Formats: sequence, structure tokens, C-alpha cells
Amino acid sequence: LPAENCTILPVLSSRLTPASRPLPAAFDLPPPGVITVSDGLELAFCLIVPCNGVQKAGAVVKTTPAISNKSSILFVAATDNLNYYHDRSMISFLPFIVSLILLSCATSASASTIDLRAERLPAASHVKAGLTAGSYHNEPVDINDVRGGEALIDLKDQGIACDNFYARKDQLNAPYYRAFKSAPTSARLRQGVVLKLVQVNQLLKPYGVELLVLDGYRPVSLQRELWQYFINQAKKVRPALTSAEQITYASHYCSNPQKYNESDSRTWPTHATGAAVDLTLKQLGSDSQLYMGGIFDDDSKISHTAYYESIKDSSTSALEARRNRRLLYWAMQKAGFSNYPYEWWHYDYGNQLWLLNQKKNKLISPKAKAWYGLARDSEN
Repeated sequence: LPAENCTILPVLSSRLTPASRPLPAAFDLPPPGVITVSDGLELAFCLIVPCNGVQKAGAVVKTTPAISNKSSILFVAATDNLNYYHDRSMISFLPFIVSLILLSCATSASASTIDLRAERLPAASHVKAGLTAGSYHNEPVDINDVRGGEALIDLKDQGIACDNFYARKDQLNAPYYRAFKSAPTSARLRQGVVLKLVQVNQLLKPYGVELLVLDGYRPVSLQRELWQYFINQAKKVRPALTSAEQITYASHYCSNPQKYNESDSRTWPTHATGAAVDLTLKQLGSDSQLYMGGIFDDDSKISHTAYYESIKDSSTSALEARRNRRLLYWAMQKAGFSNYPYEWWHYDYGNQLWLLNQKKNKLISPKAKAWYGLARDSEN
């Protein structure tokens, strides 16, 4: 439909199937899905609404107490012939159209209410329980979920800053100081994940910073190279470890690809899903990275996300690292990502490691399944 004649928004209700039908006289919508589109705003439902007609329907936005105790109508305009629209193949994409429309006003309101840098990071209970990147492999994947078929998208094409860390040849990528043979030269992620990163950048904009992606989709060949590095590190820093203990050590910082089988979800490295991302923060319009209190891929406790929450250090350096880790964590969390607590830089969405974190934090049903399985790499 011509843009001047309608506003296109998705119906967020899993009970609808691809169809088109008139709006009931009583405006009896099925129970809508609810998604958080920004701090303090939840989208209750959206419709495709022709603009030439009487006021009968629209998109209802529910605000949380952080902004207001009242719900508000974002858009009200319809005709008697208003049609529902729902396409399951677009369910992971269309909600973010709405998100981007709302974020310009929502971020300024939320930033003035809550400073994300002042909010303490939660204690990671599953760190104490000994759960690592080797613990998620038995989490189920719904191979029939259409979101699992999303393509890998180049982040730079979406305006997201990238530094392809493992492909760097300038020897400035500590702790490796070299490029990996299998490292891709572009950073790519699933379509739905990329759109969430766009949302995070909108949340970060009032702070004068943006995301810098260090690694996204990772081919299994690169995973094997990284795994060998961390096994070698285990041998170096703790030479008395047995082979099994070396695997346990390496699993804190890398998914084990030794038993990789394309047809067995229990063997899929998390970065091979295209739904895991390693990132940091940088100043808007500059290459200057924020101080995070530790380098990327440092296999030590300083890499634990909440490290600066637990130590008694009142130095300016510790304060800066604490504030910046908080900012990254809460911005990513508000967009739906989960953090791997051993690494301040690692976040997941919709894959098995994300599912494990959500379940351990009791944020999702124990029966839930991941939807991002092994990504199909069209470049290889």
C-alpha cells in the first residue's frame, strides 16, 4: 500500500495465522503478544491501519511505572475494513520497525529517569554453580521455528561499528598478537540479532557512546583454532592439570568444538549460531574505545562481568570500568540479550547459551527452546 495511505505495523499475536479478515464490530482482538521496545515502554499490539477513516483501532503502548502509570494510544485511525496482518516469517523483524519509531522519544525519557551506569550488576549465581560455556549443549533447539532460517547480515551494512578482531594483522590484538587463518573479514549476525543491536545503539546514544562489535558469527574452523589456544593457556598457567581439567579450564572462555557434528545440536559452538556476539563500547563518531577494565579474551577473573562489583577498589580506573560494564550490560539486557558472566564482552540472543541463562535466572519457561541453531554460511 502507498505510504501516504497507511501506517504499517505488525500484529504481535501468535494465535493469528497469515490471513486477512475484517475487524470485528466489537473490536475483539485475540490476546496480544507483548514485547519491551524500550526502557519503560511495552508494545501491546500493532495493526496495519489505513489512514483514511474513522478512529477505531491502532497501536496501544503500555508504559511502565518508570515513565507513567497510564497506558497511551500511539496511533488511532482505521476503517471498517481494517485487516489483520501476520506473517510468521517476519515475526523477528517487524517489531523492530515499531521499536525504532518509539526509541527516539523513549530513550530521552528513560535516560533522564535511570542512569544505567549507576545500577549495580546482579550476582551471577550460575558462576557459583560452576556453569560454563560447556554447560548449554543439552538445551533444546526448535528446528521448525522460522526464525532459525534467518540469514547472516553484515553489520557494517546496518551502520554498526566493527573491528574484526581475529582477522587483524597489525599484531595489536592482544592476547593473540596475530591473525587467525580461519577468521572472517566481516562481522555478521542473524537478522533479528542485528536489529536488536540497532536498538541497543539507540539506547546508548544519550550517553554519547555506541557498540563496537569484535566478533559475531564464527565458523567452526576458527572455533577450533581458538579452542586450541585456550587449551594451550590451560597447560601454560596450570601445568599440573589433567586433560579433563584442561578442557574444564578452556570451557570457561570457549565453546568446545571437538565433537562437532552438523546434525547434532549438542555439539554446536554458540558463535556458530550467528546469535552470539562479542562487543565493547566506543565514543560516538570516534575510534576511541571506553575503558572496560580488562582486555578482550583475557582468561582470568578480571574478565568476569561483575568483577568490579565484588572487589574493594575505589580507584578512578575501577570506577570507570564498573560504570562502563554496567552501561553495556543493562543496555544489552534491555534489548533482550543475556550476558555470559565469565566474559563482560559476550552476549547471546535466542540460542542455547541464551536459553540456559534465561532459565537459570528464571526469566523463561523451563520448557522453552532456542530458535537459533547452526547458521548457514553462504560465503563458505
